[in-house]
Order: sequence, then C-alpha cells, then structure tokens
Amino acid sequence: MRKLFYLAAQEVIFFSAYDEKTDSWPKIDLFYAPCVNLSDTFAYACADGQRLDDSEIDRLIEAHKRWGYDGVVAWASLIRKCEPIEPRRTVPYYAARGALTKSGSPT
Repeated sequence: MRKLFYLAAQEVIFFSAYDEKTDSWPKIDLFYAPCVNLSDTFAYACADGQRLDDSEIDRLIEAHKRWGYDGVVAWASLIRKCEPIEPRRTVPYYAARGALTKSGSPT
C-alpha cells in the first residue's frame, strides 16, 4: 500500500474503476485499480492510463526514481510494445528504456 501512495503522491498513478476487458465503466464501483498516468504520452491531446499490475509496482518505482517521468514513459513503452510521441523520446527516455530492457521483460 505504501508503494501505491508514493506513486500517487508523485502523480505517476491515479485510480480508476474502468474495466479494460469489457471496455466499460461498472455500474457499481467495487474496486479502483491503480493506473499509470500516460496522458499526452502516446498520442497528442489524449487522456490515457495503463493499468498497473502488482508485479510491476517495484519496477515502475525504480524507473521513476532513476529517470523521473522519462522512466515511466520507458516502462509504459515496453509494456505496450510501442513508442511514445516524438517529444517524449528524450535522451533519458532512451537510457531508461535500454536499462529496463536489459533488466528483464515487463509482464
């Protein structure tokens, strides 16, 4: 729980009840899942988030602590198997992406 509070305080994550599997919002919000804030990262003028699996929390925290938001972008690009928009492709982004790739594949 403490790790999620850290990520939320750093504005790396938000909590959402959106269900990606059904592409819908449940009528009763029984569970709010942590989602990585990726607005304006993979598309221009786009609200976006990536659900954060428990198995990836430590990896995301490490990326954020080492490279800031560039590390978050690198983490997400590996999860999604795609590149972010051009302005997000910075020198620290490529450093983070290379290090994260060497440390093992994200789930």
